[in-house]
Formats: sequence, C-alpha cells, structure tokens
Amino acid sequence: MKLFMVESPLQLINAIEAQRHFGVSPDQSLLLVLEGVSPLNQRQTLSLIRESDWSEVKSIGSAQSLVSFLSARMFFHRWLHGRYESIDQVIIGDFRSRFMRHVANTLGQPVVLLDDGTATLAVADRRRQNVTPDAKYERGWRRYLNKRRLFGYRDHDIPALTFFSTFNFQVPDQDRIVKHRYEALRRGMSVCKRQPVRYFIGCPLVEMGIVSESHYRGYLERIAQDFKETICYIPHRREDAPRVRDLATCLNWQVKSFDKPIELVLLEKGELPLGLIGLYSTALDNAHTLFGEQLPIHSYEIPVEDILKSERKVFTERVYTYYRQHYLSDHFQIVNL
Repeated sequence: MKLFMVESPLQLINAIEAQRHFGVSPDQSLLLVLEGVSPLNQRQTLSLIRESDWSEVKSIGSAQSLVSFLSARMFFHRWLHGRYESIDQVIIGDFRSRFMRHVANTLGQPVVLLDDGTATLAVADRRRQNVTPDAKYERGWRRYLNKRRLFGYRDHDIPALTFFSTFNFQVPDQDRIVKHRYEALRRGMSVCKRQPVRYFIGCPLVEMGIVSESHYRGYLERIAQDFKETICYIPHRREDAPRVRDLATCLNWQVKSFDKPIELVLLEKGELPLGLIGLYSTALDNAHTLFGEQLPIHSYEIPVEDILKSERKVFTERVYTYYRQHYLSDHFQIVNL
C-alpha cells in the first residue's frame, strides 16, 4: 500500500502522475489531503479528486500550529490503526511540511518527493549542502523548547529521498532522481486550437513581501508595452483579488480565474493562448514541459535589487539561472526588466 500526501492542486497532479508512472493501482493508493496555505487551496485540491483513482481519500486541516498538529496526528493514527505495516512507501508533496516529514519518519518507509514547483530546486540545493530542516533548533533555547522534544514531533530530516521531478539537478549520494515529462498527462492531449489572447501568469510576490507594490505595477506596465494583443491576467490563488482587478483595469487587461492549475485547464480545453507571459512561476515550467514549441513563453527577469527579502534573492537568481541553462530558446525567452 502506498500513502500519498498532498496540499495543493499541483501536488495532486504530480501524485497522479507518479501513481501511473510507477504502476500503482488505485486499490493500493491512500490519499491524505492537507489544508496547505488556505482552506480555499484545500477546496480546489479536493475538487480535482476522482474517487475512482484512490482506495481511500481523507482530508485534514493545516497541521501547522501546535493544536492543529496534535489533532492531525491523532486523526492520522486513528485512520491508519492496524494498517501501518501494510504501507511500504510514502509519497509526499512538500518537503517543507513538518507534518509530512513527521508521518514519513514515523512510518520509516522509502519516501518519494513530488515536485512542488521551483521549490524543488531549493530542497535539492539544501540537501546537497547538508542543510537540514531543523538547523535552527540546534542551538540555544530553541534546542530545549522545540516541538520535537516537548510533543514528539518526528519532523527531522528524511535520510533518503527519491525526487520524482521534471527538473534537472544534482542530488547527494543518499538520494536519487526519477525524471518524467508528464507522460501520463500528455497522453490525454488533443490538437490545440488558438485563442487570440496572451495569458499573464500572476505571482503573489507583493502578498509574500518579496517585491513592493510599486515595483510589481511597474513590471506590468513595462510588459504591456511589448505586446499589442489582448492580455488576460491569470491570478495566483494567493493574490489579493481587488489588487489584481485594479492592476488589470489600469492596464486595460482582462482577468480570468480558474479553480485548477492553468496548465491543466489548457490541457482539458484543447485551446492554447498565443503565448504565456510571466516573471517566474511553476506554471511556466510545467507549460514548457507539456507544450514545448506549441506555446511560446516570455519570462521577465526581476532585478535582484528590487527583492526585499535576502533569502529570496538567492532563490530568484537560482530560478532564472535554471531557465537559462535548460529552457532558453526561440519559444522560451528571458527578458530583462
């Protein structure tokens, strides 16, 4: 029996891809859906689930606070009571989730890590550098007051991971990588018609405090100058809706929201826009993998001096470096802002 744990629509898509890639039958697949960043996020994830794909599906809260963690742990133990020994593999969607690491370490079975967008690159980098998730608890008072010692968290580092990924990167000796190109998802693709519009893929950089509102607005004003066609803003689920509407109105852009990842929407509709525009986004990675030359992409590079959080400067530079090394072509262009 395989236990899958996800907390976003993208992670669910990758879980289904892994299930089919490894030949795991539905009757051998248990699915646990965490809340993730918001209840809306969980509702969108649950709306994509087909019960026939899984032996059993359960959903729980975020498990991020102490109380919610203890509640989730109690639920998990009740749910799997008497079935622990039947689970021989754990497939998780987010390495950064303390609860997912806790469950994986509790079961002690081989762990597969699904792609969670470009965050996968950061996880691989840290594991190569031997930076563990609990490094901040190794000194001072945190060492004695952390949740592991007081409440039995088993959220320490996972000894070995199998990355199930579309990305190209190096892994440390204890890990391995299984590459895929969304073969199962692509099998359902049809010949795509064209829509006379370009999609701008929104990103919650303002909401996350990564760049200022004025800088973000300036990026879009600059981008608008490069295209004569109609542009439709596709907001990220974490973006503030009134802010997006105000931006779109000022730029004379359309706005369209979906309850599932845009790459999945494009597959299901069988229609492609003239191209995708964005700063950086997992949607750009996945769209490039799925559609290749059929879907031109323009990625605009954020000036590093505009980034407000020092740790995000390194990550952002890493993403654009990856784009240059692996994607740069006539149909995937990187443009300076």
